[in-house]
Amino acid sequence: MLFTKYKIPDTYKEYVTKHVKAFSLIFLMLGTSFFVKSREIILPEMAALSIGSFIYLKDDWRRKPLHLFYLPSITAIIGFGINMLDISMVMKLIISLILVLAVLKIAENFLAPAIATGLLPIITNCSSWEFLASIFFFTFILGFSIFINKKNNPVNSINKSSAGKSIHLFTYLFITIVWFIICDMYEHMEMAAIPPIIVIAFENMTKTSYTITTLVTQIVAMSIASMIGFYCYNFFNQHIIISGAASFTLITLVLYTLKVKLPPAYAMAILPMILDRQTPVYFTTRTLIMSLTLFTLIYISKRLIENYSTHQK
Repeated sequence: MLFTKYKIPDTYKEYVTKHVKAFSLIFLMLGTSFFVKSREIILPEMAALSIGSFIYLKDDWRRKPLHLFYLPSITAIIGFGINMLDISMVMKLIISLILVLAVLKIAENFLAPAIATGLLPIITNCSSWEFLASIFFFTFILGFSIFINKKNNPVNSINKSSAGKSIHLFTYLFITIVWFIICDMYEHMEMAAIPPIIVIAFENMTKTSYTITTLVTQIVAMSIASMIGFYCYNFFNQHIIISGAASFTLITLVLYTLKVKLPPAYAMAILPMILDRQTPVYFTTRTLIMSLTLFTLIYISKRLIENYSTHQK
């Protein structure tokens, strides 16, 4: 036989399929924003949710597909409503964080990106209903897709997270609120609640294990990702689709080099598109300071909690 039909390995097909699904949803969002010329449609945490659910197959996120739709939607409504109140930004962030964590506790699902969607409308001072419409639409597509996809990618029903422990929730809440207040005191509220950092800090607090190596790797990865996101956005003259593609490619290479799976790093590629104009160095410095502070405090707190629990036994 002169020609032999080449068969693509199943593992390669699965790899390509997962990436196509994840990035199709992200670029559908970016494309919609580009054509309607509204940045309110851009949701950085959709990148994290899509990458984490389709590519990394995070069981904690995929376990309840319906929650991928209604939890971010509920928290977004909370943040959007609180932003309408005539109170200081720091109070808006504190109230929103408390209510969002209460919702996650009641739902018994600690979907970390839902925290970001609750704080995002406050950070960007969102006042357009397009933001909520975008949340509803894209999270519904994600949730429905994961529901269908679960048949091919079974989910581990065992939740190894320690998020259910109240002490971890209150510790995270206390650390984050103190951080908000400090940023307000020194008039640096632009550094108070960078969504991807808030998400990672929560996941770190609820992990069963958090090492110093992981801490350092996360800080390095998020700092580099923030720089990549801003430099690409400025280099390509703020063209959201081209800069997004370039940022995702570079961030993927960075994470591969560091050997870490960090979905919120992809949210960093999109974040510059919805923030007020600023220099890449300034934003990267803010990211470095916030991640270094929160991640270190989370690490120390977890060690103290573990030591206390050990002595109590």
